[in-house]
Amino acid sequence: MAPKHEKTFEELLNEVPTNRIIEALKEKQISQKQESTKKIAHKRESDFHAKIDLHGARRHIAILRLREFLENCIKYRKEHVLIIHGKGSGALREEVLHLLENNPQIISIKQAKQKDGGEGAIEVYLRLPSRK
Repeated sequence: MAPKHEKTFEELLNEVPTNRIIEALKEKQISQKQESTKKIAHKRESDFHAKIDLHGARRHIAILRLREFLENCIKYRKEHVLIIHGKGSGALREEVLHLLENNPQIISIKQAKQKDGGEGAIEVYLRLPSRK
């Protein structure tokens, strides 16, 4: 029995009609555009200008990240933010609340809606400096 000849990519490509290749490429482009549109639509659904997920981080690291996050939000004029601290024992939540309650840049603090994390997240409005 003679060894089987394996076809090269070029040989396989020549077997497929050109119009089928073009159709497949168009289908792929349409699919990619739809995925891109879904991602954009998903981003627009968010009511927040920025969010940070701290749950799982050690408290001191989480607080450092939160301070930096808040500074950047103010710098880049992100007024409405979501802080995800997770549920856990509540220790991180207490640290986050303490930092927020003692920050003059905070206008309001409230528990996030269920769809945004409920008891595991905090919704915050920041006081932004006036534009010069």
